[in-house]
Amino acid sequence: MEFDVITDSMNVLLYQHAKKQGIKLKTKNAFGQLMTTLHYVSQGFALVVHPSSATFHLESSQQIRAIEITEPKLYRDVYVQVVASKAQDPAVNTVYELIREVTANMHYQGCWRGELLDNKYTRSVSL
Repeated sequence: MEFDVITDSMNVLLYQHAKKQGIKLKTKNAFGQLMTTLHYVSQGFALVVHPSSATFHLESSQQIRAIEITEPKLYRDVYVQVVASKAQDPAVNTVYELIREVTANMHYQGCWRGELLDNKYTRSVSL
């Protein structure tokens, strides 16, 4: 895979960092669906870089082990977008709020790591 054809932000950051460090990454083009790729990882045939939201269920059942990448700092902004003509639709608003609440709950439970910018449904961790 050539550096100039990489469009995913996470891949761009990884390739930039590897290039600065003089490391050549051995990659293969994306194939199959996420679960197919994770099956190969769980069988020990591959390594993959994914957000925690893609793998938390396999971590909790100890099918895979996550290794935190500390450098380079990897981040991804995730947005919920609504078509303007549907913005006031009650069903759309209900689903929108449900997505926000589920996201906050998954983050609170530690399934999804990272910084949660939407604080409407955020709960503090009591120690």
